[in-house]
Amino acid sequence: MSLLSHISRQIRLSGPLSVAAFMREVIADPLHGYYPQAARIGHKGDFITAPELTPVFGEIIAAWSLLYWQQAKLSNHIHIAELGPGTGSLMRDIVDTIGIIGPAFFGKPPKLSASMVEISEQFYSGARKTFYVELIKKRSLLNKSLRTPIIYLE
Repeated sequence: MSLLSHISRQIRLSGPLSVAAFMREVIADPLHGYYPQAARIGHKGDFITAPELTPVFGEIIAAWSLLYWQQAKLSNHIHIAELGPGTGSLMRDIVDTIGIIGPAFFGKPPKLSASMVEISEQFYSGARKTFYVELIKKRSLLNKSLRTPIIYLE
């Protein structure tokens, strides 16, 4: 059954799909979705994202995260979660930058932990090779496992 047939069948059985439900099917369906079907990111892939071109995007997010943490007067324990990390390059850039400039914000290196939530087996494996952090497959599991404020990067 094609993706079009699959979605048409769902609409016939359950009525109209929300944009979120449609995107979830198109992107993540195990049989027809874009990511489970060997999507490629990068210069020779289907698309390229800012972190694949330069670390600047991750550096800016790291600086913003540290500034937010400092202004909110939160502890020096920072946990960053990225949803859909692809190759893991954005998280790598963020963590590297926090390691470099974090002490200037807190007077000492912040305690940093990170998680990446990935639905694609291909990217799940690739992100583990690029940068080791806790990789999980469902955001709800992440929410249950942490007891610290989280900045979600989507």
